[in-house]
Amino acid sequence: QQKACNMSLDDPHNLDAQLESQKSKLDGLVDDDAQLLWDFTAVASKEMAVSTVIQYLSKLRSISEMSDEPVETLTPRQMDTVLSELEEERGWSSKGTRRNYEKALRVLCRELRNARVEEFGRDYSSTLPPRGSIRLSDRDEKKITPDDILSREQIEKLIQDCCRTSRDRAIVA
Repeated sequence: QQKACNMSLDDPHNLDAQLESQKSKLDGLVDDDAQLLWDFTAVASKEMAVSTVIQYLSKLRSISEMSDEPVETLTPRQMDTVLSELEEERGWSSKGTRRNYEKALRVLCRELRNARVEEFGRDYSSTLPPRGSIRLSDRDEKKITPDDILSREQIEKLIQDCCRTSRDRAIVA
């Protein structure tokens, strides 16, 4: 007997359920952070793809859970410390992961600083760090550069010196 699938053709990744799951986890946060992230969700849902909101909420919730202070009151330096603690605890293997968390913080601040005071009854622009204060980490240096690519002469020498069969030559060439 097959199990019924709750997946919709309009939502094959079940993003609506994933978003609801992230929202339900907000209530377990400190009140200030829960409200901050509820407000962010309201603003972000108007402008961003659901999958993007899910990713940001997940990262911001992790930051909130790791922090001793409400996210709204963190300075950029404190945010950096929280990210370092998360990085150490979770064993992030690339700078890209940390960079994605930094982007989530940056987007949170940008969106709520720009939100109308009437919409949420509070002026986030006076409490969140100013624009440009949350810096993104350098990108991974694992990108291939022109210096990493063999020249035609180096490839020919590799084929001549190391390739004994036509299969080897085809792989290298």
